[in-house]
This record gives sequence, structure tokens and C-alpha cells, in this order.
Amino acid sequence: MSIQDWGAVGELIGSLAVLISLVYLAVQVRHVRKQARLDSELHLTDQMAKHTEQMGRDTDLARIVELANNSPEELTEDERRRAMWWQTSFLHMCEGLYNRHKDGQLSNEAWEPYERGLAGLFNTEFLQSWWATDQKLLYTKSFQEYVDKELPKVKHRWNHPGVPEIEVKK
Repeated sequence: MSIQDWGAVGELIGSLAVLISLVYLAVQVRHVRKQARLDSELHLTDQMAKHTEQMGRDTDLARIVELANNSPEELTEDERRRAMWWQTSFLHMCEGLYNRHKDGQLSNEAWEPYERGLAGLFNTEFLQSWWATDQKLLYTKSFQEYVDKELPKVKHRWNHPGVPEIEVKK
């Protein structure tokens, strides 16, 4: 074999090595992306569990949030502020989740139950009136547009004690 033949064999082996490396990298990227999605979904579950646990441990806060969602006129000024701060925190959490979903880091299956809950929450007078103020400027433009334009289309059920069941269809 001539040196040129060996050069051609070397090029072929090099090309195969590059191809194998690219396939390996593609598999690894896919694995890392899947793991990132699973980590995001675990983080979502953890965040929601902490938020729910907060309500379970603080019965006064739970009562205030229930009143805010069902009978906001019964809230004192201090209770109104506590409900507002709780919902502000909840919306910041949902904004982060929305951004993860939008970027493909959170599956539709993981996002949809929280989206329905968020849509139901936005169906309450308390949050609607708060959102109509400049307070919504605390959130990114893309989240504001999502809440204003897309969230009203989400089918949800919002059912609290003493409140008739409401169903909104997409």
C-alpha cells in the first residue's frame, strides 16, 4: 500500500471516529436534557409542597387565603395584605414554572394541573382586582401577556367551600 492509500484509510477511520463521537454526544445531550426536565419537575413538586405545607401549618393564613378567594369583603386590612403577599409569592413561583415550561424544561403533563389551578385563582375577584393594578408590573412582560391573553382560555374547575363550581372551557 502506498502512503496515499494509508492516508485515505486514516481519513476514513477519522471520519468514523467523528461520527461515533457525534452520536455519543447526541445521546448524552438527550440524557442531560431529560434529566434537567426531571429535575425541574421535582423542583416544581417541592415548591408546591412547601407552599401547601405553609397553608397547612398556618391555619390563620389558610383562613385568610380562603376568604380572599371566596369572600374578600370580609378581610380586614391586615388580612388583605397577608393574602396579597401570599398570592404575590405564589405568582412568582408560577412565573418561574411558566418560564421553565415555555423553555421546554417542564413537560405539559407536569405544567397543566398548575396551569388549571392558576386559571382558577385568576377567576377570583381578589386576584383579578389586584392584577388590574400596577402590581402586575412585578412580573415579566411575557408572564403578564400569558396571564392576560392565554390563561383565560384554560379550562379549569375552581371549587371552594361555599362557592358554586365554575367551569370555563377552552
